Amino acid sequence: MSHKFDPKHLDRLLSGERAEWQDIGRFLKLLHPKPGGRYADIGCGPGYFTLPVAERVRPDGKVYAVDIEPQMLEVCQRRAHEHELNGIIKTVQCTERKIPLGDESVDAAWMANVFHELEA
Repeated sequence: MSHKFDPKHLDRLLSGERAEWQDIGRFLKLLHPKPGGRYADIGCGPGYFTLPVAERVRPDGKVYAVDIEPQMLEVCQRRAHEHELNGIIKTVQCTERKIPLGDESVDAAWMANVFHELEA
């Protein structure tokens, strides 16, 4: 049985405590996003990974922030605007069975802390 994260607690997804156990610098070294690249953050939440990747792909890259929860996409979009990343981050609402991105539309995609949300 899946467990859906309650958006009322989204502040925990951006907390300093999260940075202690999920080091964004380490993630960026593994992904190694390149300027002009196209990436997808599947289950983006409020954009914990989305925004740092978008910073690295500017000015011509794209990061698709994909989530099932509209509230998470709204927060991610607001944060993108605050960090002047509007043209780089594109929010995309998905369903549990379909991610509406075209074939070969990204160079790499990732999911972090999402498996508990998936139906068996």
